Amino acid sequence: DDTAFEKQSALFALAVSDIVLIN
Repeated sequence: DDTAFEKQSALFALAVSDIVLIN
């Protein structure tokens, strides 16, 4: 499913930026 993939990558990008901000 395309929308599920977009949602997942959005969450992944959020988590990555969160980690970068913390570090």
